[in-house]
Amino acid sequence: MPGPAGSNPAALVKDRIPPSLLSKPILKCLFKTFLCPFFNYNRLFQTSYTPTTTFIYPYTYTYYYKYILEGIAPLKAIPPRAEVFPLTEENSTKNILEVEVDKIFADLSSKALKISELLSAFALPPISELVKREYKNVWHTQYAPSAIAKAAVYKELIGIISCDTLVKYLKRYPEEAKILGFNEGEIPGHRTFSRCFIGKVGELAKWVAWKIRDAADEKAIRLIDQRSVVGEKKLKKDEIKKICKLAEKHIFPMISIASEYHNPKYSNEDMLNLLLHAAMTNDFAEDASNTLKESRPNWNVPNADTLLYHIKYHTKYGKEKKERSKEEIERIFIKAFDTIFKIAKKQNPKLFKGKKDIAIDFTDWLYYGKSDTEMVTGTKPTRGTSWAYKFGSINIVENGTRFTLLALPVSSELERGEEMLRVTEKLIKYAKKKIEIDRVYADKWFYNVKFIKILREANTDFVIQVPMNKRITKILEDNKDKDTIVIEDFKLKDKTNKIKEKANFFAVKKRLFNINAKRFEDDLNKGVISEELRTIFKTKGSSLSEAATVIKENGEWRITDGEKRYIIKKEKGKLNVYRKSENNGEEKVCFITSLDVDEKSANLYAELFRRRWGIETSYRVEGDFKPKTTSKNPVVRLYYFFFSVCVYNIWVIANMILSLVLGVIADKPLITAKRLIVLLQMSLAEKGPP
Repeated sequence: MPGPAGSNPAALVKDRIPPSLLSKPILKCLFKTFLCPFFNYNRLFQTSYTPTTTFIYPYTYTYYYKYILEGIAPLKAIPPRAEVFPLTEENSTKNILEVEVDKIFADLSSKALKISELLSAFALPPISELVKREYKNVWHTQYAPSAIAKAAVYKELIGIISCDTLVKYLKRYPEEAKILGFNEGEIPGHRTFSRCFIGKVGELAKWVAWKIRDAADEKAIRLIDQRSVVGEKKLKKDEIKKICKLAEKHIFPMISIASEYHNPKYSNEDMLNLLLHAAMTNDFAEDASNTLKESRPNWNVPNADTLLYHIKYHTKYGKEKKERSKEEIERIFIKAFDTIFKIAKKQNPKLFKGKKDIAIDFTDWLYYGKSDTEMVTGTKPTRGTSWAYKFGSINIVENGTRFTLLALPVSSELERGEEMLRVTEKLIKYAKKKIEIDRVYADKWFYNVKFIKILREANTDFVIQVPMNKRITKILEDNKDKDTIVIEDFKLKDKTNKIKEKANFFAVKKRLFNINAKRFEDDLNKGVISEELRTIFKTKGSSLSEAATVIKENGEWRITDGEKRYIIKKEKGKLNVYRKSENNGEEKVCFITSLDVDEKSANLYAELFRRRWGIETSYRVEGDFKPKTTSKNPVVRLYYFFFSVCVYNIWVIANMILSLVLGVIADKPLITAKRLIVLLQMSLAEKGPP
């Protein structure tokens, strides 16, 4: 109910609540149910804004309870609202910010730019006005709202997690604070930043940071962090050394391959040092031994035969040598995985708290020998062979991290498909003991009714990519005019028709990539494919020949290059590039899921699958540190593979810890795999002989 113009809120409080109740605990309940709606309305009543221009602040209740009910401040402590940037459908906040981002990047010609200098060109009017409105209600000492708005975006762009770290950062680099608009020696405290960044301001800052990164990627502009300018990316060796010591103390002793003689010539550290060097260089043990001896003449380096002998056999003084079994190697490394998990959970509890998305994957280690070799199974013909050692792994895929919970070998004793399902079931059971699973993401091989049954029995949701076959092709042809296809209760069955399952099917357009509309739209309208656009196609794996042509039809551009055809559509201000399929429709990617799905959620699930499955490519590329070997012995192959996964996980933990210590969220590893291996080697060498 509207109050009279000029009503005094303090007087209205006294009229409605007897003074004797003001000190009672029940007051809080009364305040929440009665007074909060009144004061929210009074806020609107004092200005000329509609409800669409306001939002609720987390400290509203605390503020009014403290100042009005406790009588700490008079009514003038609640000033009228500063004018807010108008929010309408035609002139929305995000549209205004997007126009500013596009305008600034359109004028840029530099290929590298400091983040602070880039932000100095921005005004960010909607965010600044929101800061100004909130800021006047709380603080006595004023800072420029535009500077605080820029600081909010700056925090997101350089990947700082907390406001406390932001304050320390700006104090360490005062020139950055000055460029953002703060006066010399007048940097806000972390509480000021925290209050300003709450709610809508923080959300808009993240959105603007995303737009800036996107625009910078499209124009191939490298955004430079001040830390890279002054060399702070030379990370503190002390923190990395702590990680190496954790591995040396808790993990490496579990995978010991040293002789058990009383006074062996080579220690476990010597053996693992050679293995680490072979992993880092992706080399054979013999070559790795020779190069390590040359580069580290003071180290006690075993030869390749010694290393392989101790992997294959137990050696204990006074007893005959005993051959290690595959099962023993598997047990050793499962214990190692358990230990690594405990370390990772202790260092970063948030990564393992709550429900987590996981991905199941199979990795081939190609083999060029005879097909009847133990543990060798068939695989898709690749690089001149159809045989491989196959390993299954289950990984947490969250927050930019792929952490391997467990890896297991696929035996050649059973039929390959059955054995892969057995390994998959074992991996899922192990994961459920460690974490609470939200969704399982899996690739085309797992489009299998038996696998879906395993997931159903485990009470786990899933999103699985669907391979092309006659049935799927017909569905796509029958619905080629639809951008998104959804089929509920899609029936699946095995070859015997004995096992049947249902899931929801959906197919979405397979977007190749997107490009900047302002940079390419004029050329495309003229029928011109610029060299810059050709370069983008080439970098995305779809090179265009000189004969490629482009025409505009029905508001979209069609590129024809021989038998290859592409469509460019303008969607939400971006030019999205799609490839035409053989049936003249746009190529689609298909999935099945246990989740409820409609056209809107279908695109969301497809995007989540793309992000989860393709997560941290840099980790995958750099994380391939398996030593090479021609050995047919399955124990050697198993040990090499499990060792590489353990080192990979140590690397992931190292980046977790460094991210937490430095207070940054990095889009690439903070320490490279090779650097970590070198430091692990140094740590092992420092331990010295037993």
